[in-house]
Amino acid sequence: MIDIDSRIIVRIITALLGDPRAGASLMEVSNDHGAVTLSGTVLSEEARRAIEGIVRRQAGVVTIINNLSVRPQPARINRELHTLRRGGR
Repeated sequence: MIDIDSRIIVRIITALLGDPRAGASLMEVSNDHGAVTLSGTVLSEEARRAIEGIVRRQAGVVTIINNLSVRPQPARINRELHTLRRGGR
């Protein structure tokens, strides 16, 4: 039988898989009596905030420890550098 902590994790992962903002993120989700810890890497600060919001809306989540770090894709970094070199346009 699945315990309550496992059910919360299943709900979280299901919700994250159904949201494109969480795509391409490499993360781990753990739960201890409603205290959910997120760790790993995401592609943007927007994705980091979106993932936390998705998790917060899941039944049984009491608190979130968001240890996700942002590591943009190299192509995105190159595009941003190119924009800066052109004067920000």
